[in-house]
Amino acid sequence: MLRKFYWTFWLFLASTTGCGTAPSDRTPPESVSVAATDIKTQVVKFCGDCHAYPAPDTLPKGLWEAEVKRGFGFYADSGRADLHVPVVSEVVRYYDSHAPAEQRLQIPGEVSRSSSVRFEKQIIQAPDTNSSAAIADILHSDNSLFLSDMKNGQILKVDLQDPDDMPTVVATAENPCQLDSLKVGADGKNRLLVSDLGSFLPGDHADGRVLLVDPAGGSTVVLAEKLGRVADARFADLTGDGRLDIVVAEFGWRKTGRLLLLERITPSNAAISADSFRMRVLDDRHGASHVPIVDLDGDGDLDLIVLFSQEHERIVAFINDGHGEFRKDDVYAADRPDYGSSCISVDDMDSDGDVDILYVNGDSMDSHMLKSCHSVQWLENDGNSKFSHHHIDQLPGAYGVSTGDMDNDGDRDIVAVTMTWWYDVPFNSVVWFEQLDEKKFVRHNLDLSPAQHATLEVGDFDGDGDSDIAVGEFETRSVATPGICTIWWNTHQAAAK
Repeated sequence: MLRKFYWTFWLFLASTTGCGTAPSDRTPPESVSVAATDIKTQVVKFCGDCHAYPAPDTLPKGLWEAEVKRGFGFYADSGRADLHVPVVSEVVRYYDSHAPAEQRLQIPGEVSRSSSVRFEKQIIQAPDTNSSAAIADILHSDNSLFLSDMKNGQILKVDLQDPDDMPTVVATAENPCQLDSLKVGADGKNRLLVSDLGSFLPGDHADGRVLLVDPAGGSTVVLAEKLGRVADARFADLTGDGRLDIVVAEFGWRKTGRLLLLERITPSNAAISADSFRMRVLDDRHGASHVPIVDLDGDGDLDLIVLFSQEHERIVAFINDGHGEFRKDDVYAADRPDYGSSCISVDDMDSDGDVDILYVNGDSMDSHMLKSCHSVQWLENDGNSKFSHHHIDQLPGAYGVSTGDMDNDGDRDIVAVTMTWWYDVPFNSVVWFEQLDEKKFVRHNLDLSPAQHATLEVGDFDGDGDSDIAVGEFETRSVATPGICTIWWNTHQAAAK
């Protein structure tokens, strides 16, 4: 009955509401009807020209008509006329006739009691207790947590030496997203690199920016502007000249979006400004959301790992030649265009000296429904840009992922959070996966609630040697919420192996 209730709700929601991201209702002119045996060939060729062919078993019966018309609308809006267009009604019939009656969605489990690791929750209040927040990122730096509130346009600071104090606002932006921190400038102090989306809701515009914020003095410098929605920006010397460049994930929307390199052209000791950089386009695809920078191939220079969502749904390695020229290698490509890629992070999960990738997919804004493919995954680096895929567990609405040593046993564990967009039904919103021997993981549900989380940070916040968790609260409704962030203090250190 519980599974039936969940799917009844999601089927109702998908059929009666829209997420504000659907294309126009226009569809391309239909071609002449053909034999039913040929329709799959047409669909594979037509849909697969832009993205992975969506197999009928990826959605249950009853949802395909809206999904098919939405896809045809995307093609009509693109202005293209170079593809043979199948008959819409026959495409709908093909999908409905081959779709399953339902999908198997994991039923939420109770909070785990089996682990020896215990946590104490602390809710961090908002500066304005009557205002809800949409925390898009949390950064642990200088004994503080910095939070980006993309709803209220604020960068907030939580002092970990006295977390009971009210957070302070250190800067404002339009819609700040992800944060990076690095020592830049003659004073040697940390600055925050802020990705500014420029709008809370999706849209094609040129209001995105890259900002440099002094969290101590409050000053803000615009390093790049008139961009599409900027989801991520990170400092690194990618050209090998000793000067810090900036990689920008310009997520955009439908018509905007690129992967950019802001190459530093002024001396490293000069004041940093928008004139300090020359812009290069590394990739013209939209949907780039996360850009970890690591030495992926072990050759001593820095490479990029880029998550492209939207219809691309893939992870791409940009292998650096040491001078800022890149070779692209696909690390992982999903087999469906509605996979819901939401976050990647990097760590050496198997202690073999190279960088692995943690990956979650659970974004449901395309169709407003949770999917059985939503999950936590580990891409194990086998060397030479080859990765082995490990499915950790299904997790509906999986949205953020990070790593740490939760049980203090010397290996790396995984922590994930969810955002289901449903505020009254409880889901497993905070989960950690304990790594056992032989690359096996056991799941521990920390929270069973209707809470919505877009991001988390894992680190030793209190200096006691184990990993704590900070989880951002993402509340889009204009209602009072318990706080902007929840810290899960790790109170138990298991004996080392």
